[in-house]
Amino acid sequence: DGDNVFDDGDDLCLGTPPNTEVNADGCPVYRFEQDNFNISLTSESCIPNNDGQLDITANTSLDYSIVISGNGVNESADFNTSYQLGDLSSGSYSACITGTDGSITYEEFCIDFVISEPDPLEVLIALDQDALQAILSLSGSELYNIELNGILTQTVDEDFTLGLKPGVNTIKVTGALPCQGIFEEVVLIGSEPVLYPNPFLNELEAYVPYSASPVEVQVYNLQGQQVYSKTYTAEDQLIRMELNILPSGVYLLRLTGGDINFTTKVIKR
Repeated sequence: DGDNVFDDGDDLCLGTPPNTEVNADGCPVYRFEQDNFNISLTSESCIPNNDGQLDITANTSLDYSIVISGNGVNESADFNTSYQLGDLSSGSYSACITGTDGSITYEEFCIDFVISEPDPLEVLIALDQDALQAILSLSGSELYNIELNGILTQTVDEDFTLGLKPGVNTIKVTGALPCQGIFEEVVLIGSEPVLYPNPFLNELEAYVPYSASPVEVQVYNLQGQQVYSKTYTAEDQLIRMELNILPSGVYLLRLTGGDINFTTKVIKR
């Protein structure tokens, strides 16, 4: 019948109109129109939320069956004009749809799709001690909130320069979404350590130059007797000293290491 399938028993559908797409049995192949499905994807609102969504609307009402698989999901359902699947985590999926109007069965239509999520906030910091500057390299967000010593600035730039003051500077960066994370760092500009609080109750913090690690901490009473000694590794220029073993009083605290040799008076409350 002109469909390139022999009519001597192989062709199960005789009389197929010319130029009709047929299968190996000589029967017509029915495919969905290219614009039959409107597909929309909703990304995760935040990294841990698992609230991505797939929405499918069919222009022609039929008896459809859909199978969703991938990324730990194996879902199947029937629908006539619209289908929705929520609570999706970020990742790759596939969807395959078949349909029938009772007399015609359409060929399977398959797509691959990806549910995305916001990127985590990433911040790299480079210090220029001579110029009193911190150069921030930012990524992961469309908007950045930069707080320097309590003063907030917003920027969309991925490279941002902060003017620092001598002494201790606190830097905090957040993105457009809370779930993207928080970057916080304390930067000491200058060669002398800064101690806080003083007087102190139990814990004393020392901000030291980047070059000063490890740092030897020695504490003396006013009679010149050493009452405390410990070696610390400075993390992000910060040393936390637990000095609750000391009685209340006035002490001399000495820090040595790297380029520093620093002695100051501290008061234990």
